Amino acid sequence: YSKPRPLEPQIIDVRQLLEDLVRTVEPRAQEAGVNLLLDVQDSCGFFEVDRHALFSALINFLDNAVDACVADTFKTEKNVRVRAERDTGVVTIFIDDNGIGMDQATIDNMFSLFFSSKGVHGTGIGMYVSDYIIGAHNGTIEVISTLTHGTSCILDIPIRFDGSRVVDGTGIRLMN
Repeated sequence: YSKPRPLEPQIIDVRQLLEDLVRTVEPRAQEAGVNLLLDVQDSCGFFEVDRHALFSALINFLDNAVDACVADTFKTEKNVRVRAERDTGVVTIFIDDNGIGMDQATIDNMFSLFFSSKGVHGTGIGMYVSDYIIGAHNGTIEVISTLTHGTSCILDIPIRFDGSRVVDGTGIRLMN
């Protein structure tokens, strides 16, 4: 819970945002033996978002992907890949990992306040806030996961900020 603040959209470079994101998480990932890969299509260009808010949301997704790889004690090669591509009116950001994956119950609850699959290591706030931020940008989230194989989080963010917000969360699609 925090005081809601209005978004402050600005036009930013998609590649720069994602490079900064990976650079922020990279030391922790390297220490944990997780490879971070970045793949941004040249055509991604710019989009109009609240940089601070979106960065916070993406950090939560990326940190969780690294945590999922760390939790997998069977794989020797642990990878998290951040990808981005642009389509008509939307930038799609993919955060893919080859970590432990999630079951359907976890997927169904991952954006609920105070839900955490990390036991004492999670607060259950990060993904709730991330969902709110993506929704505030009129974006959508799709989660595809298979136990022992990993997870893909697919975030569609409109290129232009229109000021309206998805209040009821109906913009979220969860899949297994």
